[in-house]
This record gives sequence, structure tokens and C-alpha cells, in this order.
Amino acid sequence: MFSGNYLFTLIRQSDAMSIFVLLSLLIMSILSWTLFIYKWLLQRRRQKQFQESIEAMRQCDTVDHIMQYAVQFHATAPGFIIARGVHVLRSVAEHDATGKLIVRKEDVAAVADILEQALHEAMLQEEHYLPVFSVSATVAPLIGLFGTVWGLIHSFMRISQQQSADIVTVAPGIAEALVATLTGLIVAIPALFMYSYITSKVRFAENQMIALIDRMNWVISRSAQ
Repeated sequence: MFSGNYLFTLIRQSDAMSIFVLLSLLIMSILSWTLFIYKWLLQRRRQKQFQESIEAMRQCDTVDHIMQYAVQFHATAPGFIIARGVHVLRSVAEHDATGKLIVRKEDVAAVADILEQALHEAMLQEEHYLPVFSVSATVAPLIGLFGTVWGLIHSFMRISQQQSADIVTVAPGIAEALVATLTGLIVAIPALFMYSYITSKVRFAENQMIALIDRMNWVISRSAQ
């Protein structure tokens, strides 16, 4: 019966290259799981922040309201986008006769461009570390396959030295070689799931940012004169 002790014995009997392959896959797996937990917690918090900011922005009817809510969400993820828009508004907005902030129609497009740029910068942050998951899902099986081929070569050389090809001689070497393929798949399959999951969350975050920016642009356009 296949057991953990037998697996440990196979690994212990492996040569330096096979152990290096297994250690590389182990490091890749630890890195993927660590980043996945980090991104999962981060996305969970940011999703709540964006929902709150969108609800707050829906209550905004004027540029003055946007200025007020900018302070409330200053230390949050959507605060980055709101702050960029507010920075431009402060330079182009003017007070009308009643003291209300207004924006000239010719400046509305400039504010929209700045918000679009802020969206792209925020998306770069959201997509950070995504290549780690895609590379792990793609490269781990290849590294495992390399380890298997190397192990088979090492096994055949051992058979040649012992001048025996019976199952007792061949089986341990082949099992040792296939451990690398198994390890590569154990790393790659979860990494592929992580990549798909985080990518879906990034796309959802993008939709939330677009909704926030659209609401800000609508309020600014409404206040334009």
C-alpha cells in the first residue's frame, strides 16, 4: 500500500537533481498559496469598500457632495480613484453665485480622462501577482516532467550498473521518477484554480470601479455649466 513513509523513502533515495526539482515545486506551491490567501483577504476587504463607496456616491448630487465623501473614503481602495478626481476638481471647479461648486463643460472631459487613468492604475494594482499563479499552473507540470525524465534516466543507469531488469529492481526507480510528475500536478492544479478565482475577482473589482467612475462622471456632468 502506498504510504507517506514510502513516499519519504523514495524522496530520500533521490539524487541531487530530483531533490532540487521537488524543492523548486515546493517553493512554488508555498508562494502560490501565500499569495492566494493574501489576495483573497485583500479582495474581500476591497469589495466591501467599493460597495460602500458606490452606495455613498449614489447619494451624491453635486460636486460638493463628492468633496465631502472623498474625505470619508480617503484610506480605502476606492479612495485612490475618488482622490484623483477630487484633485482635478479642486483645480477646475468654481463657486457660483450661491456658493455651490460647479464645473465648466469644457473641463468635464478632462476630469473623465483623469478618472480613466486612475482606473488603469488601480487595475495594475489589482492584477499584481496574477502572473505568479499562471506561471505556476503552466510551469509546474513541465518541471515535474523534467524531474520524471531525469529520474528515469537515473533509474536506467542504475539498472545498467546492476545488470538486472526484474520488477524489484525497476519499480523503485520508476516510482521515484514519477513522484516529480505527481508533485508538479499537485502544484499546478490548485494554481490554475487560484488564477481563475482571483481573475474573476479582479474583473468584478473592475466593474465596481467603472460603476464608481460612471457615477462620479454623471454627477460632474450634471453640475457642469
